[in-house]
Amino acid sequence: MIKPDTILPCNNLSDEGYKVVAVIGWINDFAVYQYYTTSSDRECASNGDKIGEDQARRLFPELASYKYRR
Repeated sequence: MIKPDTILPCNNLSDEGYKVVAVIGWINDFAVYQYYTTSSDRECASNGDKIGEDQARRLFPELASYKYRR
């Protein structure tokens, strides 16, 4: 089970070539952020740009049952 406040790194880069992480929320939701490849996972989650739901779901299929945070 994935716990709230978990930051999940993606093994693949985003379509634009950036590092990508998913941040799990407290109500079974998530958001995905991209940032520079040299950043830490936490930096990416804190400072990154949020990506769209379609791309986020492609990158994190294991979160299919979670709602995407808009």
